[in-house]
Amino acid sequence: MEDRPWHAFAAQLRGFVATRVPAQDVDDVTQDVMLRIHKGLGSLRESHRAESWVYGIARRAIADYFRERGRRLRRETDLDSGDPAGPLPGPDAHEEVIGWMRPFAESLPDGYREALLMADFEGRTQRDVATRLGLSLSGAKSRVQRARRMLGEQLRACCELHFGTDGRVTDYERRACRC
Repeated sequence: MEDRPWHAFAAQLRGFVATRVPAQDVDDVTQDVMLRIHKGLGSLRESHRAESWVYGIARRAIADYFRERGRRLRRETDLDSGDPAGPLPGPDAHEEVIGWMRPFAESLPDGYREALLMADFEGRTQRDVATRLGLSLSGAKSRVQRARRMLGEQLRACCELHFGTDGRVTDYERRACRC
């Protein structure tokens, strides 16, 4: 089964996309990311940075998805009534803040960084995290939760975030310029 690593990679990428776009569009956006990766392979200069390169492509594809979705909604609104019915979704504060998460996560202490990256950025189960890090399942869960708290503290030190009723970041005020 030589294609298994490819399937695992695609599943991780799909998990990353699924946390950022509506469920009905996850497969389309993931396919767009895979196509962009294939087309851009020649531009990857440093193979040790492949993961960052891939997730950068994914973030740009997600931003493009929201940008196009906003344009489509604007056109539909213009045709229907002539005036928009409120703010349109797009690459907004929420997507911008998501873009800061990986650099913050990579600055965590080793054990916490590894657990968080596997669970939240690669989409691995906590059981898989436990196996890979040689921890019990409860130990892995605890480590991921602590890492999330540490990440939240870093983010709160950087910015004051404002959330909408749907839990998405609607705006932020910077406290420090690290983000």
